[in-house]
Amino acid sequence: MHGQTTAQEIFCQLCDAIKNAGLPWKRFVGITTDGAPSMTGRKNGLVALVKKKLEEEGVEEAIALHCIIHQQALCSKCLKFDNVMSVVVKCINQIKSRGLKHRRFRAFLEEMESEYGDVLYFTEVRWLSRGMVLKRFFELRAEVKAFMEKDGVAVPVLSDPKWLMDLAFLVDITHELNVLNKKLQGQGQLVSAAYDNVRAFSTKLVLWKAQLSQTNLCHFPACKALADAGTPFSGEKYVDVILKLQEEFDHRFADFKTHRATFQIFADPFSFDVQDAPPVLQMELIDLQCNSELKAKFREVSGKVDKLGQFLRELTPSFPELSRMFKRTMCLFGSTYLCEKLFSTLNFNKSKYRSRLTDDHLQAILILIGLNCFLPPPKCGSAMREEALPGECIARCIDETMVAWDIVGDKVLLVVTDNGSNIVKAVRLLSERPRQEIEPSAHSFYLEMDWMTYRGKRKNQSQSLTRRTGISAKVETLMGDQFAQELSYMSWHVWHMDQHMSEEG
Repeated sequence: MHGQTTAQEIFCQLCDAIKNAGLPWKRFVGITTDGAPSMTGRKNGLVALVKKKLEEEGVEEAIALHCIIHQQALCSKCLKFDNVMSVVVKCINQIKSRGLKHRRFRAFLEEMESEYGDVLYFTEVRWLSRGMVLKRFFELRAEVKAFMEKDGVAVPVLSDPKWLMDLAFLVDITHELNVLNKKLQGQGQLVSAAYDNVRAFSTKLVLWKAQLSQTNLCHFPACKALADAGTPFSGEKYVDVILKLQEEFDHRFADFKTHRATFQIFADPFSFDVQDAPPVLQMELIDLQCNSELKAKFREVSGKVDKLGQFLRELTPSFPELSRMFKRTMCLFGSTYLCEKLFSTLNFNKSKYRSRLTDDHLQAILILIGLNCFLPPPKCGSAMREEALPGECIARCIDETMVAWDIVGDKVLLVVTDNGSNIVKAVRLLSERPRQEIEPSAHSFYLEMDWMTYRGKRKNQSQSLTRRTGISAKVETLMGDQFAQELSYMSWHVWHMDQHMSEEG
């Protein structure tokens, strides 16, 4: 988007993307946004426009949720310890503001034989930054105090027991928030699992509140370390902080509570109370819970996202409403890892070696990095990692993988391999195989296939990407000049990354 990011413009871009992908609006099951007015506006926000469009199409309303990780980060904003963060940031900036002073501080830590060699910068926009900075500062508090006094800039609060206890409490609670943040990230996490992590944290808050009121610091190691050293601890102040954090979580995740029954049925339909289920699901839920065979199969695939599809395929004919609900819930998966992967890849490509980076470049890069985002791991992967397989086995594994991924043959442009004799033999076997013996939906490309070999050798020996010109020409013919340029560019980066790793040992 090059213009303003108003709700109407974002909605138009969304409609264009759905149209270009050839997707019907009946497949639109959920939308996740932040809390910006352009997203959540009651009349003209993106969510409102999407709901209006779905109503016009005559399909079921989509589930609208707020980004879980963003909500969790906003909840942590209620921890009002500005007196602590201001001093920590000031000390760190004082140390790292000038190169000479920073080098002296690092040398000072070496003289003190400190566990850490430096302090960390604090970045407000990075959600995990606060916890890591506070933890490092707390563990280096004595060294920081001594260095600041030696440098003629005394910080009196570093000797104040109340301030130190506030610092310790903030270290402990931000550490727990960071643990929750990391649990909410990663590939293959469905919305039900993410919400379970949030509910678990809310339950922990109740426990911590009760323990702090009794001066039980078993789950607050930094506070316990100071208390054991003789620093006075007052639990009432921190109980109020925990209570405020609990209220913030309850308020911000209220929209998830409206779908709690759906998430619980999806997670474990066999133990859910039928009376609490929606009426449209109750009869099917009773039949399902009384089916011992399906119950055993569900136990086998429970928690395994890649295998849930097998269970749903068997469920569809006899339980249409439950199957439909399961499929809609499976579409609500955590996608933060995709955003982070995209950001990292674009940041890597936006290097000083580039002369330009246009929209066409970005589209080509997205095609390249998106190939492995939604493909499940091949079944043959574990077998191929255990030992070197002959060419016949590798050819069979490639066949099985293509069928499992439902890859259409004319969409496959090239095969990237090393120059091992077994790999070369496998490709030749696939190329020479009669067309009628090959799965027609997947392997029509084998008879006219090019392949690229990447040969990496030891240090000070030559490396090469062979047949690169022919591949670029073929890709250019099929996908366009820009895609071929990006393929060549990515191959060049692979070559240099491997060369750098060889030089570094």
